Amino acid sequence: MRLKERRTRAGPRRLKSQTPRSIGIFPRFTAEQIRLLVERAENDRNQRRNHFNDWPEFIVLDVNTGLRCQEMLFLEFSDIDWQSGVVHIRNKKHLSFSPKGRKERRVPLNESAMSALHSMLKKKHEATDFVFHQHDGSRWKLVLESFRSLLKRCGLKRVGIHALRHTFGAHLAQRGVDMAVIRDLLGHHSVTLTEKYYAHLAPNSMSRAVQQLEIGNSLKQSVPKTVPTGTKSGNSGPENLKNPAPLTDSFQRCYVPEVALSAGVAKLAYAADSKSAGT
Repeated sequence: MRLKERRTRAGPRRLKSQTPRSIGIFPRFTAEQIRLLVERAENDRNQRRNHFNDWPEFIVLDVNTGLRCQEMLFLEFSDIDWQSGVVHIRNKKHLSFSPKGRKERRVPLNESAMSALHSMLKKKHEATDFVFHQHDGSRWKLVLESFRSLLKRCGLKRVGIHALRHTFGAHLAQRGVDMAVIRDLLGHHSVTLTEKYYAHLAPNSMSRAVQQLEIGNSLKQSVPKTVPTGTKSGNSGPENLKNPAPLTDSFQRCYVPEVALSAGVAKLAYAADSKSAGT
């Protein structure tokens, strides 16, 4: 009886509120915003002594590989296979670092990512193998506030560095890349998590699949090019034939316009090698 009384007093169980993250809404950048960030970071480079000044390379590399922030900060040049164009995200006992879930993975490098890495290689400190390091070669530990300062100078919303990783996944989804491939590139433990974040951004592949069938196309000529619009009900009838509305192709209804990352974004930061080589 006491147990029942407690349950009654407690009242009905409250439903868990749906946060933006729980329903697949997360911060990400457009190609134009990435271009703005890179340009501003390049213009402000070396103006803030003892601050993280490698944002042009960091941003371009991250939005083209989808690495987590700590994976970026622990990244070493020995992790890069220059010949194959692949970066290896691995467990590092000597640095007490492991990727999330200790799950290693290999991520291909496109032209923009390779350009960012080559730029950092020119500035490599002889005492370290870290891609991103401080003036003395030591590893950067906290760069979030520096990133948010850059966002503020660009007039962009205050978000975390993880938004760069989400940008990578979102743009792949908008290009129609398979969710299993995005899962492997991001290092998710399951495709369910990947779908939670990015499935709603993908073009409607089911609609395209059905359009390819065209079973019984002998009846195709009898299908009307317009549908009736009704004033009283949704059923067909004499009243509904007065104002026909044009049909809309199902693929066009479901398709999410593609917003591609600019392959030339990295070149904004590396147009003058002589300028960056000495910093």
